[in-house]
Amino acid sequence: MPTSTPPPVPPPKPSRFPIYLSALILPGVGQFAQRRAVAGLLFSLGFVAAFAAFMVYVVRILMAFYSLGFDFATYDTAAVIHPPIIRAAICFMVAILIYLVSLFDTHRAYRRQCHDWAAEKWFAKHGGES
Repeated sequence: MPTSTPPPVPPPKPSRFPIYLSALILPGVGQFAQRRAVAGLLFSLGFVAAFAAFMVYVVRILMAFYSLGFDFATYDTAAVIHPPIIRAAICFMVAILIYLVSLFDTHRAYRRQCHDWAAEKWFAKHGGES
């Protein structure tokens, strides 16, 4: 009685979990979950640096705002503080841009993994037939 070999089991489909990690936790975490440490480190550090700079400017703006409110009796037009609103907006836009690029990169890597998975599944099913 001839024994037939069972067909090879295709690999499991890649998970979308890294995309959700990047979207909900921190940009770069999805790249770490996909085992791309350099990209994850760059996205994480870039986002944290841009967001920290944004928060520094926000604190300066709030300090300027409240100093005007508390010093109304000694108001001097020569000592008007110009808060760094433009710099804060630029830092915020850079942080948002890094966030969106991180999501796009994680999704692009997921699509590449799905393409590779489909090719492996096809070769497992057809055994390299032309």
